[in-house]
Amino acid sequence: FSQIMTARRNRKKRKREQFRTFVSSAMSQAIPNLKRSQALASHAWAEYLSKLRIFCVTEDNANILMWSHYADNHTGAVLRLKCVHERDSVLLAALPVRYTDEAPYIGNQQEWICHLTGQKKIDDGSHFRKLTTSKSKQWSYESEWRLINFKGPGDDGRCWHDTFLPEEIEAI
Repeated sequence: FSQIMTARRNRKKRKREQFRTFVSSAMSQAIPNLKRSQALASHAWAEYLSKLRIFCVTEDNANILMWSHYADNHTGAVLRLKCVHERDSVLLAALPVRYTDEAPYIGNQQEWICHLTGQKKIDDGSHFRKLTTSKSKQWSYESEWRLINFKGPGDDGRCWHDTFLPEEIEAI
């Protein structure tokens, strides 16, 4: 990045061919660094995901596809839950899933340029929400909402570690 900034400052002082040679050299050095950075970022993201817990609920308890996917092939049960505002229900933190044809991303090109040049930081929180609450439009029949939390002490990752209040369970 510093080489690119130096090249920008000196671009009028160099001949076109000198500039191309300089940029080519800078890029050949930058590509391995980008690959290492991408590998580090992928590892960090995988580590982060291993600590996440996502509890999914639907608005539609009668959808036959939901029963086949999530109720052990039609043999399970459905809990109808409700938010209890007076008791600060954990369900109040649920976020609706956004169904889209576009894959979520962490910043577009312009956002990354502004971030890397120090003009404006990328908003990690909004990108995190986008990554954890986006699904393909093909899944829109699920009408899904998600509670997102992190592993607690002693959490083996197989179940949600928060409990529901008795008054949150409306029906089975």
